[in-house]
Amino acid sequence: MKTACTTMLRGGARTCVLLIALTSAASAAPPALHFDPSYELTIDSLAPGGAAVVFAIVREREGWLSRTRAHERVMVDLDRDGTISVAAAEMGFGPRSLWTAVDLGTGALGIAMPGNPPLVQRAVEPTRLTATPGHLHHVSSELRVLVVRPGRGAWTGSVFDGGSADRSPADDGAVLVRLDALVPLAGSGGEAYSLAGLEPRDVVIGIEPTTLAFFHYVNAPAGVE
Repeated sequence: MKTACTTMLRGGARTCVLLIALTSAASAAPPALHFDPSYELTIDSLAPGGAAVVFAIVREREGWLSRTRAHERVMVDLDRDGTISVAAAEMGFGPRSLWTAVDLGTGALGIAMPGNPPLVQRAVEPTRLTATPGHLHHVSSELRVLVVRPGRGAWTGSVFDGGSADRSPADDGAVLVRLDALVPLAGSGGEAYSLAGLEPRDVVIGIEPTTLAFFHYVNAPAGVE
């Protein structure tokens, strides 16, 4: 895995972009995410005609209340220029949000937040994350998760500590997510497959909605790190 964080200036707005190139796609550039002052999102460095899974959490305040919204969708480079753009009105961007884009063909990953706040990345212990076959374990009271199987599909879901989807003991400060309970993302190809467990090269992204902290994990083949 190759990781770099770079501050980029585009359209008058600074964005810290974390670029993550997976060993399975060493020759492919990770998707790069950019925001302009009106919060239009541009994703570039895609293969011409390729597709990206956009996965995001937006935190909003309405009066004294705050709420979170999840966004997941497959976006295709229809004009084959290696770039995709989305207007704020289509996905509801906000200044407090975390956005990821995963190349659906290669699994290469880009992560960004509007402005230049520090990204909070959680450490992952693979043996703990995948200790229970067919499940993902994470220490958090709430988690939104995405699994991308490059070239095959993508699946998403939410789980709360003690909620009906949590398979760990109630109120233990952690969640245990059943992979086969995740929902195929429309247009990804995942509708044709059952996600019973992780396969080599699968990409897992988890976002904690209340903090916008995230983790990512690549299920490498045996003997590959």
